[in-house]
Amino acid sequence: SPCREQMSEAVVDGTFSVGFEGRRGNVVVVGQKMSVQRWLAGGTDEGNKRVSSVYKRFNLTPIFNVLGISSGVAMLIMLTQDVKDKWVYWVVAFFGLWFWVNAIMARSSVLLRELATNFDALFILMNSLVGFGCLAASLEWDARATALIIFYVPSHLFYTVLADSTLSHLEFRLRPYFYTFQCLMFLILFVLDFGRLVTDTENYVVTVDTEQGIYIETAADVALSNYTGEENTGEETQWHATRHFYLRSVGGSRLAILLVYTIVNCVKSFLNPDECLVLTTAARRTLGEAVIEGSEEDDEEAE
Repeated sequence: SPCREQMSEAVVDGTFSVGFEGRRGNVVVVGQKMSVQRWLAGGTDEGNKRVSSVYKRFNLTPIFNVLGISSGVAMLIMLTQDVKDKWVYWVVAFFGLWFWVNAIMARSSVLLRELATNFDALFILMNSLVGFGCLAASLEWDARATALIIFYVPSHLFYTVLADSTLSHLEFRLRPYFYTFQCLMFLILFVLDFGRLVTDTENYVVTVDTEQGIYIETAADVALSNYTGEENTGEETQWHATRHFYLRSVGGSRLAILLVYTIVNCVKSFLNPDECLVLTTAARRTLGEAVIEGSEEDDEEAE
């Protein structure tokens, strides 16, 4: 079967990682060295070793992780301050983006494609874009908004939904702490937004009007013009209805969904540190030939 061919190739290649798709009854086997880093290095051992040597020589992995965490915290603090020069957010975002770029390098290109088409990934991606898009609208799409999207959306995506695709054993063991960091960031951002602690913002509203159509206005304008009433022209009765969608409330609800999703997976990662969280509810990450031997025995028993 295709699974057996993949397994036999993995044995020849040496070390490998295995992800179980329990509900579909198949096993995904990928080469331990087939990471995105190797693919970007030309798919050769020589190129991959050069990149790995640079990472090891300059300790880039811990540096990128520290820069990412520091940038995330600094960005939240800056949102509460009246920073006149908005370009500072670009600097913070530049240092922070290496946080998720470093995560991509350690991901399996095969499992990354598997998880990217998973419902969880698409659901979280859409909620992230809507949530941070609405927050960006209240920031009037300045440098703060762009910096938030560049840092938080990819970071949350790669360190939560796509975390199962990592080939780094250290990152997989430290996964609960990455989840904890994400939970704290979303919780603080949620409090800052709803507590109106973010400076220089505007609460925009999408208004749907039966006469004027769809347009955008501020919450202050809505306070003066919001109504659903009955107008009597003398000849007939006409209904004039308006509906308002507050972007800050829509974005807040999306952020709440992301927060709950992250908290649930954070608890799961602490309770079951060896289990994958997105591939399947019962997936286990295992290394060694014992997995292949066990799978072959199960196949023989099934026959």
